[in-house]
Amino acid sequence: MLLTGGQISMAVTSSVVFLFTTLLFLSGYVLQQQTVRNMQAIIHPTPPPKPSPPPEPVRKKHLKLFGRPSGEALDVEDPKWSRLAYAQLGHSHMHVCDSLMMFAALKHSKSSAKRVYLYPREWEEMDGSGADAEKERSMRMIRKARARYGVEIFPIDPLMDSDSASSAYPIEGLLALIQYERILVPQPSGLLLNITISDTILEAVSQHPIAATSRHPGAFILQPNELSAQNAMTRLRLDSDSAVIRTRVYPLLDSDVADVIVDSSKLRSLPSTYFNGTQLAEMAAYVRLDDFNDLALGPYHDVPRSLKSKARPRDTEVRDIWEDLYETYRFQRMDICGLDLEPVFEAT
Repeated sequence: MLLTGGQISMAVTSSVVFLFTTLLFLSGYVLQQQTVRNMQAIIHPTPPPKPSPPPEPVRKKHLKLFGRPSGEALDVEDPKWSRLAYAQLGHSHMHVCDSLMMFAALKHSKSSAKRVYLYPREWEEMDGSGADAEKERSMRMIRKARARYGVEIFPIDPLMDSDSASSAYPIEGLLALIQYERILVPQPSGLLLNITISDTILEAVSQHPIAATSRHPGAFILQPNELSAQNAMTRLRLDSDSAVIRTRVYPLLDSDVADVIVDSSKLRSLPSTYFNGTQLAEMAAYVRLDDFNDLALGPYHDVPRSLKSKARPRDTEVRDIWEDLYETYRFQRMDICGLDLEPVFEAT
């Protein structure tokens, strides 16, 4: 069937009208959607991107020391931090790992204070004796402290003529570090739990060249200067037993500070009604693990189960915290120093 001219003209006209109608509809739809989006943007504007928060300042929680209100930030950018330091004086190979663990905790917590380690110069001298293995192990950990944790290391000669290493290298030797205004010296062996608090103690002004936190101190604060170093050495020459001198001469720190330096042996007598494990973790700056000191054993020894059961606190909550402290020490000793606990053999 042949189409007439009128039918062809009608088909072409219809096609053109349909095409333009479709285009008109599509352009209208696009314009409508754009208008809707513009209106939504006006009604609900996109919030500007949040700026990156500034580094959170070091804060001290739930603590009031030396008149500083709780929660007030420590100014870690203050140049005085270059004159504040944590220090250790090594005189026993057994305690080198303790110091390394402390420096690792300070590095991990980003404490702004300097880190200093003094050790006997003789540890650098290998003489072919059986002590060479211990010396090499200690020097390896000391070099690791310098390279990994930014510790300043200084070899020293004996300060006193004594067969006892602790008397030959007394803590008074740290008073010679006159480039520092104050030094905090945690005593081995233990764990730094809250470095924000220990930084606060270090930042506070001590009124004495040497201050202790208890009569058998878990930590000392020193203010080195030439006069205090000379006075200390004079006292040592008069009485070579520096431990006696400390208990007799050194003043105590404020009671608030004494409360944040904890001996683990004190936990044994605490009933749960007077004990809060969460509070211990938040408030204690340093816990010295001293339960077996009277047996000449430390947390670095694999204490026999029979001895450990006698020292273990009876209260369930206190015992759990006590066991966790020793397990944490054991784990850190292996993780940081690569050392297992030293074996102990019970007498038969």
